[in-house]
Amino acid sequence: MNQARASGQYEDPESIWLNADHLARGFPEPEDLSHDRWWLVKDEPRVRILLSPPDDAGGRLVSKIYRIPKPLVWRTLFLTSRAQREFQNLEYARQRGLPVVEPINWGETRRWGCAGYSQLTMGFVDGTPLPEFMCQPGLQQSVREDLSIQLGELMVRMHLAGVVWMTAYPRNIMVVSNPGPSLVAFDFPYALCTGKDMQGSRFALLDLSWMMKRCVLKCQFNETLLQSFYLAYTRGAGDAAKQLRSRVEAQTKASLFRDRIFVRVARVLQRSV
Repeated sequence: MNQARASGQYEDPESIWLNADHLARGFPEPEDLSHDRWWLVKDEPRVRILLSPPDDAGGRLVSKIYRIPKPLVWRTLFLTSRAQREFQNLEYARQRGLPVVEPINWGETRRWGCAGYSQLTMGFVDGTPLPEFMCQPGLQQSVREDLSIQLGELMVRMHLAGVVWMTAYPRNIMVVSNPGPSLVAFDFPYALCTGKDMQGSRFALLDLSWMMKRCVLKCQFNETLLQSFYLAYTRGAGDAAKQLRSRVEAQTKASLFRDRIFVRVARVLQRSV
């Protein structure tokens, strides 16, 4: 599984998926990170995530492999594979200065025009998932408020850059602690990159609704942190923050589901909204 930082596709993603059966499972403990071995850190029926050994500079790579069940492979006929879409989305975001993981390359296994397996390779981010970081016992309120502001700034930067994230969950954000707590986003397979300002659009409301609901449930967001988030998103405009929050909280499950399906289909078919 040689995955150097180079152009060109890597070895067959299907082979990598099958070979991963023999890897150590779970995320390695700190004392294991220096070992020259691969780890299977996530193993699900349709997704496997692998962590590479460190290179000479101590850097690591993360390989995410998507598997389409055989009865559903026909749905990918002549369409862009999930890994390629995610690679393109991450490239778009990084070109616009957004703090997202570094996309290295992608590959796919196709038969008769259908992509049964596809693979995205990214740089490894050494950090802590936002929910885990925010729920640390004794975490200073000032740090929590700073991160809620950073989160609002991250979301508005995405929307101004034309990115509708579509998987806007706190679990998809890492907190990097060196030199100080900062946020890095990942998991962009369904993002829609429009090339136009999406702030305030109904599709931006999808991102905000999902993010805020889960921040309350998973990150212990209280009223103070919610206000900090919305003020940061609206760049300190108090009235705009109140109006935006009302719009977000007025979203119904039916409207969220409808718009989510619309945006995902549009992205898969490479169409703008």
